[in-house]
Amino acid sequence: MDKLIKVYMGGRNYRAEGYYNISNGKLTVLRGSRTVRTEPPSFKQYYKKAASIRYELINRGIISNYEFVEDFTFEIPFHAAATVQANGQAGEKAWKTIDGTSIEEIVDKINNLEQFKDYLATFISGITKSDTDKVIKQFQEQFPLENLKSLTLEEYDKTGKKYSLLCN
Repeated sequence: MDKLIKVYMGGRNYRAEGYYNISNGKLTVLRGSRTVRTEPPSFKQYYKKAASIRYELINRGIISNYEFVEDFTFEIPFHAAATVQANGQAGEKAWKTIDGTSIEEIVDKINNLEQFKDYLATFISGITKSDTDKVIKQFQEQFPLENLKSLTLEEYDKTGKKYSLLCN
């Protein structure tokens, strides 16, 4: 099943939103997203592929009056960002979630988690990735990341764990 993350990108003369598909790396820009009106001369010169995609979408009527009139899926976030902004900003840095997390940061977290699972499996014989997923899910339920920064040692100890983090 595809995991989609809502992402946004905005600036002085453009505003776009879409969905990033973690499974395949594609990004769908949603209908109603607005692109910049003018593009620098260097855009065509240095970003030929992105410029050709932008012109193709305009010619096909998918972008009309600098607005997406229908959803369009790009193969990579860079092409989506370049089409909207008419520049070469890295797509995985330009597109962000509502809380400001970039696609690059999300992908890094996913990759780090997968590396952790592989690493853990080498030290604990018999543990499967499924077992690791269960442990991580339990931890996330007990200690939501948004609360973890403010969690005190006393609060952790109240969870009833056998070992304390406090040194008595």
